[in-house]
Amino acid sequence: MNIKKILDKVLAEYHKGAKNLSEILDEELKKYNEEEKEKILEEIYSILGELYTPFSENDLVISELHLSHLLYKNSKNISKEILGILNKDLKAKKTLNEIAKNLYEGYNFRDKEILKATKVLPKYLKEAIKQKDKTILKEVNKLKTKPLRVAYKQIFNKLDNLSKQALNKLITTAYYEKMRYYSNRIADTETHRALMSKRAYEILNDNEVEFVKFTMSSRHPKVDICDFYANLDVGYGKGIIPKNEMRTTPLHPHCHCVYEPYYREVKGKKKSFKKAVNETMNKFSKYEQKEILSTYEMLDKFKAGEDIEKIFNILRPKYPIRKYIEVLDNIIKKFKENYLNLEKSGYFDEKFEELEIDEICKRVGIDKKDIDEIIKKTNFKVEGAIYYKKNGDRVFVKGGKNYIDVPFANFIDKFIHSHPTGTSFSAEDVMMAIENKIIHIIAFNDEYFYSLRFKDFNIEFDEEFIKSFKKYDKILTDKIIRGEITQTQKNFSTNHKIWKDLFNKIKGVRYDYYRIRK
Repeated sequence: MNIKKILDKVLAEYHKGAKNLSEILDEELKKYNEEEKEKILEEIYSILGELYTPFSENDLVISELHLSHLLYKNSKNISKEILGILNKDLKAKKTLNEIAKNLYEGYNFRDKEILKATKVLPKYLKEAIKQKDKTILKEVNKLKTKPLRVAYKQIFNKLDNLSKQALNKLITTAYYEKMRYYSNRIADTETHRALMSKRAYEILNDNEVEFVKFTMSSRHPKVDICDFYANLDVGYGKGIIPKNEMRTTPLHPHCHCVYEPYYREVKGKKKSFKKAVNETMNKFSKYEQKEILSTYEMLDKFKAGEDIEKIFNILRPKYPIRKYIEVLDNIIKKFKENYLNLEKSGYFDEKFEELEIDEICKRVGIDKKDIDEIIKKTNFKVEGAIYYKKNGDRVFVKGGKNYIDVPFANFIDKFIHSHPTGTSFSAEDVMMAIENKIIHIIAFNDEYFYSLRFKDFNIEFDEEFIKSFKKYDKILTDKIIRGEITQTQKNFSTNHKIWKDLFNKIKGVRYDYYRIRK
């Protein structure tokens, strides 16, 4: 069972773009038994967590997991195992209870449990048992997890009459329930984290949304960090901030607070963050300020001038509070680095016929002077094009780095344009050609040259083609938005493989691709 070989096969299929990761894995793993499937899935999902973003497909994906060494034995190693289980169960649309049970079942129902606690009982309970202090029941009764609350209460209700053996049995039961609580917490919190990451990505890429509002869930019996962000007024009203200022959520275990798009008219003027923080904290009582910052020691640090988010991050170092826009940029950067490593390994090698640019122009039927003009005016720093009108006129237009407007597409016979990013046609290029009956489109950069010609427009684009194209359109658009198609990928174009596979099967459409000989 060669995981690397399986991964290569899965990734090769995934990069064709026709199926999502879940479908590919299901098909590939049919040949293996259940035990082998489990091992393969755990390993592949732990690797893929570093290879692609949580937004690569419609499914939720958890791309990383940090477990505290204070709570779990061998936390670094089991993080990968748990990551695999979480993603596999999310893919299968399992409930939180089912996910939690797969993380930990307890009561010796199975031989191996992944989660193992380093602390069997909280320190305050250990001390209370030692002192036979039943006043601790007030604290126990506040626990919201019923099985855990019952397990702890049994210890103290029978504390006077228990033998050492019986006490140990009750403590073991409490251990099982504590671990089941941990598994529920991981399932709940990490699923919500994946959901919020995807939601933040969608909001950040929605041009209709400028502001968001932090909305608290109903799971807040007392004041905490969420109350701070819900009341933080940076000048536009409580909890309302520009979308680029969204902080990562959840803010604590079991947190279900969300950022929601805010479509109403926003009034006011932005304040400095420090001023907004101080004004917001002053609206809380001293006790509430302590609850927000966890301890009076941290409250004193804040009053001494320490940045509040720096304090929050000291208190919760595994999941520091950051802006979503920065986190997503880092995810994309990491994706590119890993993607590039695969690229350098020869994984994406493609056989392009290599020709002089003059010969390429002759083959596809264009004048090299037009190519020279585009290069001269853009130098590949922006996108440029020459449009050939149906009446014979030629028009040069210049756009931005990754786009160019086509305001008069219905009057164009063919067009040539440069792609500074080094890719083949975008989905928009192809859709425009089909919708506007443009016979010939060309895309090129300083190394590659792509040509798409339609014999005529009596070509029938059947239902399967339209279905495939729409899927490719979404894949390509998402990749462009995420910045995954970059100059660093010049020797391989996702777009190119898609058009090659798709158009070469359709009669009356010709797709040519060349490497430009230097």
